[in-house]
Amino acid sequence: MGEGKGKEKMLKTAGGVFYSEWKANDAKAAIIMVHGMGAHSRRYKYLAERLNAASISCYAIELEGFGELSGGREGHISSMKKYHEALRTLKLAAAAENPGKPVFILGESMGGLIATYHVLYHDADFKGLISIAPAYKDVLKISALNRLRIFLESLANGSAREQMPFTNSELTSDPEILAKLDADKREHKKASASLLRGNLMEQAGVILGI
Repeated sequence: MGEGKGKEKMLKTAGGVFYSEWKANDAKAAIIMVHGMGAHSRRYKYLAERLNAASISCYAIELEGFGELSGGREGHISSMKKYHEALRTLKLAAAAENPGKPVFILGESMGGLIATYHVLYHDADFKGLISIAPAYKDVLKISALNRLRIFLESLANGSAREQMPFTNSELTSDPEILAKLDADKREHKKASASLLRGNLMEQAGVILGI
């Protein structure tokens, strides 16, 4: 049987990267998971348990500014490079625990954008890339005037935060899952000017190759 067990407490690599893990017994592969805006690594618990049953170990990164790493600075990262450095560190840890086994990367929404950019510009040495509703295009309902204001703020005060115009009901129609998301104190809908500018730059990198 491939089923494993995830640790409920957040783990930390030797390089200081926080993550949640669900290890399969006799794993035949490993997946690095990257959550979306407002989410956190424990969101992947149910998917990871299904993958464990298929003998795949899962390592879900906790992105700075989200989940247990909000710390009063919800949705803020000074540079997207920090995310890519953290992914590189987590991949090394996952590969060390699964020697000779293929390592995949999976991302959802903003995490899909980050994962794709990571493979294109930082580390192409993954067995495969899995993107779930990747945020390659900015569809947030923010006016042009507010977008200009946020961009200028990102240059002067990158930590200035905005409430993002989306709700959990846009993420799922399952009432049970929706209730869990609404009750989860680790969830938030904030993003800093710096993070939003970083997303815009990575969207340009993925779509336009710049």
